[in-house]
Amino acid sequence: MQFYSEDEVGNREATKQVRLIFNPQAVIPLENIYFAHNSAAILSESKKELDKLAGLLKEYPEIRIELMAHTDSRGSSSYNKALSERRAQNTRDYLIGKGISASRLVATGYGDTQPVNRCVKGETCSEAEHAQNRRTEFRILPF
Repeated sequence: MQFYSEDEVGNREATKQVRLIFNPQAVIPLENIYFAHNSAAILSESKKELDKLAGLLKEYPEIRIELMAHTDSRGSSSYNKALSERRAQNTRDYLIGKGISASRLVATGYGDTQPVNRCVKGETCSEAEHAQNRRTEFRILPF
């Protein structure tokens, strides 16, 4: 990858070649990727964030990612696993529709196994708290 810096008046330093090293263990949340309760359909307000991700993937064609979808804790664990897999697949399909090669995208559903808050089975939580767990994240895969 090449980069350069530019000061406030437009003076540009010489282009430099760099090698980026990504931490494949890092999980990066996608902001505003929402799903309604009991649905795998990507909400329209979420598509803007996915469009940004598609742009990033087009800019860096060597990057492969895992799309990790999650659910809230309501419903059975087996149902939530299947629902999160449909969410991950729908997210993958959306990015493919934006021109990203399927070979660069791995879709994984984690169900309700990785909540970001206290809302696990048996806990009383608000709808807003449940919504926090209905999310999609991505991880950069080794390349």
